[in-house]
Amino acid sequence: MYNSTETLPLPVMGVERKTIPVACPWCDKIFGVAKLEIEGSRKIAPVHKICKTCFEFVNQGIIKDNG
Repeated sequence: MYNSTETLPLPVMGVERKTIPVACPWCDKIFGVAKLEIEGSRKIAPVHKICKTCFEFVNQGIIKDNG
């Protein structure tokens, strides 16, 4: 039970659907979009995920180092 001196957070707005860019942290290219549900006033930033080109480059280096 809550007492009269407690502050309770109340959502100001509902959930919004946002389209957010997906950026590769290796090459900084934007290569897609992510559709997310965000609470009304929250700030958003790009989603980071390695792109196919950088993934293949990294995997080639790992295979050469282990081979």
